[in-house]
Amino acid sequence: MDKIKRNVSRLKIIKRRKLSDIANVAEISGGKIYITSKTPSHSIEHEKGHYALGHDISGYPTQARTYIKEEIEANLYAYKRTGQPKGLYQRLLGIFVEVRDNYNVKPEYILDYMKEYLKKYDVPDQWKKDYLKVVIAYRKTKKKR
Repeated sequence: MDKIKRNVSRLKIIKRRKLSDIANVAEISGGKIYITSKTPSHSIEHEKGHYALGHDISGYPTQARTYIKEEIEANLYAYKRTGQPKGLYQRLLGIFVEVRDNYNVKPEYILDYMKEYLKKYDVPDQWKKDYLKVVIAYRKTKKKR
């Protein structure tokens, strides 16, 4: 994982009743993290991770590969600070769907990119098992078509 590039202590956390349609639990914009009353601490740390690791927080990356890398890095940042998320299945599935729906990338490549970054970083074993669950889920849906 990249070294810490920004000090997260400058970030302001602001509670809101509702976030944008894209974010469901937390979002970062302009040096502020917007949360709801139900936002778990690991989601806040995930957003801090984007900032601390120097990711461009002005919007989504233009490259699918960059998006996948940054999401895995931010989850790892949160994990190292909170011990959460222990499992990554839902988040990996979310990354898969986001890339499939918004980037022009074949599903097989999405899985390859995920595998590449999960191997590159020292991630918990459960995350690797959760990746395999995403692969299995994709294969099941592919057979149904």
